[in-house]
Amino acid sequence: MEQLDVDQKIVHNFKAIREAVIYEHPDRVVDLQAAMLEEAANMWESVRATRAHANQILLLLGADGKDSQLQDPDLAIETPGSPGNVFGVLKAVRQCAADMTKPDADRSTSAVRSVCQLIISAARQAEELLRPFVLVEILGERSDVFTDHTARSHPHAPLAGTVTGVTWSVAESSAQEGAETFNLPEAISGGETETKMQALEHELRELQTGQKSKEDHNIAAKLQELGRLSREVGDLKQAKQHLDESLRMQLSLHGDKDHPDIAATLQELGILSKQAGDPGEAQQHFQKSLRMKRSLHGNGDHLEVATTLHALGLGSRQAGDLEQAKQHLTESLRMKRSLYGEMDHPSIAKTLHALGLVGQQSGDLNGAKKYLDASFRMKRSLHGDRDHPSIAAALHELGRFSRQTGDLKKAKEYLDESLRMKRCLHGDRDHPNVAKTLHALGVVVQQTGDLNGAKKYLDESLRMKRAL
Repeated sequence: MEQLDVDQKIVHNFKAIREAVIYEHPDRVVDLQAAMLEEAANMWESVRATRAHANQILLLLGADGKDSQLQDPDLAIETPGSPGNVFGVLKAVRQCAADMTKPDADRSTSAVRSVCQLIISAARQAEELLRPFVLVEILGERSDVFTDHTARSHPHAPLAGTVTGVTWSVAESSAQEGAETFNLPEAISGGETETKMQALEHELRELQTGQKSKEDHNIAAKLQELGRLSREVGDLKQAKQHLDESLRMQLSLHGDKDHPDIAATLQELGILSKQAGDPGEAQQHFQKSLRMKRSLHGNGDHLEVATTLHALGLGSRQAGDLEQAKQHLTESLRMKRSLYGEMDHPSIAKTLHALGLVGQQSGDLNGAKKYLDASFRMKRSLHGDRDHPSIAAALHELGRFSRQTGDLKKAKEYLDESLRMKRCLHGDRDHPNVAKTLHALGVVVQQTGDLNGAKKYLDESLRMKRAL
């Protein structure tokens, strides 16, 4: 009976993987770059969910629940499409998971473990392909690639070799670009991640065999960088080891004094804990980082403080503490507006959106609408009048929100515009996002009593989903 229950749970997780990675067939993707740019955020979350389910299956089999390496280096999942087509990778993962849900599937321990290893390996490949397209929102307020926005000439600019100094050039260029999306450093994109990590490990070994007392700050910096890279490639266990050791060394170097490097490592540990599924521990790290940043920057507004406040706000919302979430996010918003002045900025738009979600969750629908509208207006200002995937997605969400508040006329207007924009972006091709908006329109039209119109939208949505 117990074994039957385990088998049912394994099938349930494989079904969850199958449903998580429903995307367009790779052969139907005309413009791969544009498609990846639009789908990057959704795909990133899908890949994370896929790995979580695969690791859950390994736990059910008695493994440690951590990402496993392939036992056979020549064993790899077969992916349709070109080698760099993430749609092909996810299509292969879906087929692999679907095969394991069939009644006659071989679900012996060895077979299930091998399939999970294949899926995890494919998920890593998908992450590498998606990494250059990933939105800032996925990595939190800023990835800790960006640890300091202080000008080089500033007296508090980070010293070469420190944790903040190691990632300096990326931080400075990011601050100048001010774009809603960014490409991670070249060292992190594509297959160069492993090369970068190997180089850092080599440098670390050289430092550790040298005059350690004089090089401790460099060792701590390399460990922090290795921890961040390990987290980004999904090796969370190794990331924690590197970051814990970096923090221990920094605390030994600086004693009881607050220091930017310690605050940066605490922030990275918070991001790691959140990614590992431990929001409570993440909040603790963020709180320690915030206290230290406030101590370092005094009562003045600073982007580092606003960054951590935003992260704490998201964590509080996730934990259900909506009052605390609103407090953190409101303070983050106030600080960002003080720093950026009257200009529109992606970071402000993001916090406005987060406040809208908190208002919606707490039942403050008027407040939620105000924040969501302000975020949408700012994104529209940033992207101009051209059709853009993020605008189409925002219109879709505003349509859903309007339907929930009973304003069916406005809901249809938002969804109609979202559908028009998505059709413009995708042409005549079937696409999951088009199907999603067609379905939402069907629900809205059904609520207005126009059953024939609703059926038209829902039938088209169903046809498109089946085609995909």
